Amino acid sequence: DATSKSVAKTIVMLAQSCGLETVAEGVETEEQLDIIHELGCDHIQGYFYSKPVSSAEILKQVLSINECCAKRCRAA
Repeated sequence: DATSKSVAKTIVMLAQSCGLETVAEGVETEEQLDIIHELGCDHIQGYFYSKPVSSAEILKQVLSINECCAKRCRAA
């Protein structure tokens, strides 16, 4: 909603003005990802990319995330 977006925008702007990077936690949908990207957040984590996985699955997940990020960067 508009209030949540305003709060997130303020946090990102405050962090940027202090020279800090931001991490959005709990990103679950593509809509949330788009909003966070629009706000200029540096990093995200959440179920959008993956639910918690075993150590045996982590490499596979990281490679998949990197591929997804590369595609989004090329599209931007």
